[in-house]
Amino acid sequence: MEITQQNFWANLLDILEEIADAEFIALDLEMSGIWLKPVSNERMTMSNEILYQEAKRVAQTFHIVQFGMTCLRYNEKSKEYMTQTYNFNLTPMFVGTGDEDKCLAKTIDRSLTFSYNALVFLKENGFSLSEAFLNGVPYLSRPDAVDGREEYLKYLHSPQGKYTKELAEFEARTRERIKSLSSKGRLKPTRETHTLRIHHPGRDDDESTRNKERFVKWLVATELDDYCAWRYNDNFIVVERLDKTRREWQERSGRTFDNNVEAISRQSAFRFIIEALVGSDFANDITPQLLDDEKTTSRFGDKLGEAWKHLKSLEQKIKENQPVIIGHNHFYDLCFIYERFIGSLPSTKNDFRKELRQLFPRLVDTKHLAYVQQKHGDHSRESLADLFKVWKDQKHPRFVQDTSQQPEAHHAGHDSWMTAVVFGKMAVSMAKNDPKLMELDDEALERRRPSIDQLREEKRKKDAIKQARRREQRSLERRKKREAIIRPEDTTKFPALGTQPPAKHSPKWPPEKPTTTATTPTSAESNGGDKPSQDSTPSSKSDTSTSGPINPSLHAGSTAWSKIAKKGTLHEKKPGPTPDELAKKAEEEAEEEAKKAEQEEEAKFGPFRIPEWDMKLWTKHGNILRMRRGRSLHLTDPTTPVVDEGGKAVDKDAGVDPIKGADAP
Repeated sequence: MEITQQNFWANLLDILEEIADAEFIALDLEMSGIWLKPVSNERMTMSNEILYQEAKRVAQTFHIVQFGMTCLRYNEKSKEYMTQTYNFNLTPMFVGTGDEDKCLAKTIDRSLTFSYNALVFLKENGFSLSEAFLNGVPYLSRPDAVDGREEYLKYLHSPQGKYTKELAEFEARTRERIKSLSSKGRLKPTRETHTLRIHHPGRDDDESTRNKERFVKWLVATELDDYCAWRYNDNFIVVERLDKTRREWQERSGRTFDNNVEAISRQSAFRFIIEALVGSDFANDITPQLLDDEKTTSRFGDKLGEAWKHLKSLEQKIKENQPVIIGHNHFYDLCFIYERFIGSLPSTKNDFRKELRQLFPRLVDTKHLAYVQQKHGDHSRESLADLFKVWKDQKHPRFVQDTSQQPEAHHAGHDSWMTAVVFGKMAVSMAKNDPKLMELDDEALERRRPSIDQLREEKRKKDAIKQARRREQRSLERRKKREAIIRPEDTTKFPALGTQPPAKHSPKWPPEKPTTTATTPTSAESNGGDKPSQDSTPSSKSDTSTSGPINPSLHAGSTAWSKIAKKGTLHEKKPGPTPDELAKKAEEEAEEEAKKAEQEEEAKFGPFRIPEWDMKLWTKHGNILRMRRGRSLHLTDPTTPVVDEGGKAVDKDAGVDPIKGADAP
């Protein structure tokens, strides 16, 4: 789904809901440049620290132009992953034309840098820079938002920095008066006192008068609840308490809305998505009035407070279950995300590693998974598109693609979807090849270890189920015995006790032909086989003179006998199956066996679902980022040792790969 400046606020709640419900979220970025000439020429002696410093320089120089995100949610009923993909074009431009917007743009003076090679690459893949700048989603970093508030407070005092002595004296005098009146209770909500007049002689066109009025309004809004300030005439500013009717009217019309807060919230737009991804607070910074559109109104009516409560509930839900973040070779992506939305990148690699663990405690790099999969086929040097071609045909797990998604390579949204598919297929394949990776790690086992009360309750439930099954079995046995003794539809007479039951009569087959002369079945055949002729009808004497028991329904000349005779010999052998029938039967048996094997695997792997984060798979291969020159950055706790596959401890700070050990390139 394409998210632009025009539909961002209308879809914000839906996007946050998808993040809150997602188990895994795949990210992909397109930047205005990804390479700078290295400072050091000693390429062969690069350490992880030098690689981090290079990535830091790149992230501080260039910008994010497109952000792709795919949310994965498992459907228990259909046994498949539902995906929702979003593509955000980001703009460095400032939106809004008010004084507060202009002040914000002056405060945060951005410099834009583009790499020529990056521009050519984006253009070849259909990216429109002008479209992104005009209709893209704006953003502010955390420090930018703080600086914007501080600068706007200065702007309230004096728009152009002309903080005169007269204005300073008026500010001090007014602040003390409002505080003293408030402390004495004269401005508390009572029936007698609702207004306060602040004297300030001046003219409408006087800049000093406008600055005084602006300051009083800001001071009342920050110091006093349920009050507003407005200019009465050239001599007074009135501070008046809002009654219920007037407050509701002003809330609907936006007159009590803090323009600065609105400007910062509107410009911060995309940062709220990042705050949700890192499990941080975002509801208090989102101005509810920005959500006041047709889509939000249809859900919550005119009650914007309900929309804000929903934001708070989503914020809490994401904090309780922060999704796993997936990326392909996304070390640079994470550096850009930190620099553009969180703050300035830390000075050292170790500090960055600690900060990253706090923001994204659960990370998976598909580049590292591909490197691990080299024993099953070396795909570690291939791009995301190549890996997608290799893994997309694997049957499980199944993914349902968003219908609004555009299948375009190097389109951040589509690339994030390919990353999600490659991740899911790889994870399931690794779990199938090594079932031990599906076991819970030590911490998860300790967390899930049941208490004594839980064990007792579980034993009580099992005993109750066993007793219920025994009662049902005994009841079934008694019912069968009663039915065996007497059945209403059975007329068999049981022999007396102590006597032997009569031998069962078993007629011979095929029946013997009668010894008396009679017409052969051919006479019946000559009459068409339906009715025997009068001459061929055997007499009653011939019936009684036959030797041995005979089935009376198959005596010579009977209709049944004639039908059998018409078909041919009684013991004629039926023809065997044709080769096509044999092939079809073999194919059906093979399909049945494959289906049975698949069901067994589904029962084992539950069913082809991506392993949960507390499995040993992610204890071993999670929180490892692939860097340049075949190196890895481990985000685990520095006090936790890392060992290679041979059990030998490796130095995480040296960038040694845990798969190959100290001999990694």
